[in-house]
Amino acid sequence: GARGFLPLKGKNCWGEGFTLAEVLITLGIIGVVAAMTMSTIMSNYRKKQAVVQLKKAYSEISQALTLAQTEFGMIEDWDFTNIPFAERSKYFAQNFLLKNIKTIKVCNPTSPDCWKEPVNTSGRLAMCRTEHLGGNYISFISSSGYSVFSWVAVSGHDGGVCVDLNGPLKGDSIVGKDVFLIYFNSRMDDSRNPGVFMYGGFKKNILSRDELLNDPTYGCATVEHDWGGAYCGLLIQRDGWEIKDDYPWK
Repeated sequence: GARGFLPLKGKNCWGEGFTLAEVLITLGIIGVVAAMTMSTIMSNYRKKQAVVQLKKAYSEISQALTLAQTEFGMIEDWDFTNIPFAERSKYFAQNFLLKNIKTIKVCNPTSPDCWKEPVNTSGRLAMCRTEHLGGNYISFISSSGYSVFSWVAVSGHDGGVCVDLNGPLKGDSIVGKDVFLIYFNSRMDDSRNPGVFMYGGFKKNILSRDELLNDPTYGCATVEHDWGGAYCGLLIQRDGWEIKDDYPWK
């Protein structure tokens, strides 16, 4: 007979053929499965990349503050109360961080070129923001690519170092996804240890995993508070530098 393609319907050497509709449905199913699989692969890749960058930022900032002790004494003796409150955060950034971290850009005063105002998982403007002190802060981008915004607390004995893992121009700037809070504490009392920690790690009463997830003020799950998500970095660290399945990653 005439040479040509085998018909889609009818007998062939494999048995029953397929109709065009059946082929299209099968291809559609394969496409959906492939898309879902690729989405999962990309999500897992982004999680792993976030953890790698978070570990690097935590290591470099911890090292910078350890080096600062050679000039300013042991961390448990740090006292910023003799510096005017409005100047403390700049003083801390200039002398305790910038001297010991390689940077590619410094914004003095802070600006969107170095720091993007983050939100937490509830969409609320987060604690790492520049509205206090009339914006009298310094922010910078490290040579490793993460950006930093820091401050010294009212007590003069503790303060935060917020890191945006992707810098100010990439990512979502969401606390717990690409923004995390590292904290230094020089107060030594019944409730706190001195040192450099993922936020919450300074507490002598070790927080449970449920508290890290669900604390109504600082927990990693969605909460209506500007400090919501502050415990996310500590949760990842406690989980062996891994983002577990119940981590609120969206």
